[in-house]
Amino acid sequence: MERIFMHNVDIRNISLGQIQYFVKAAEYGNITKAAEYFNLSQPTLSKKMKSMEAQLDLQMFVRGSNQLQLTPAGQFLYEKWQASVKKLEEEIQYAHVLQQGKTKSIVVAILDSFRPDSFLLPVMDSFLKKYPEITLRIESDAAQDIREMLIHGEVDIVF
Repeated sequence: MERIFMHNVDIRNISLGQIQYFVKAAEYGNITKAAEYFNLSQPTLSKKMKSMEAQLDLQMFVRGSNQLQLTPAGQFLYEKWQASVKKLEEEIQYAHVLQQGKTKSIVVAILDSFRPDSFLLPVMDSFLKKYPEITLRIESDAAQDIREMLIHGEVDIVF
């Protein structure tokens, strides 16, 4: 019979910022690109990632010369944390909507290859002038991700 050992890991020193750094580094597969995204130096972000791995007692990346590869533990946390970070961002966005007194929201998903400035932005401007109480949010992603958002009821309109 296989034994499962539980680690007592103190996560109080892991910040949401560190989780966001990890998610972005995993998405880019490159510390330098993730550091640029956050306007940090590459050594600073590398130290933050190594510190988090030490705090969690997990190796989350296999580091190559110019790329990062997720370990199985890293892949698991990436999938969970990516969804959590996205949900937190959406909840904060909605709190801003409520603070502005707007209670209606429409989420529009567009392909990441689509140029919204050519068609969508002028239409949105016109729509918002006519319906100022409604908030529009744009999600730009790959076709498969947009399909998943649509299936899960996360978007209202797809272009």
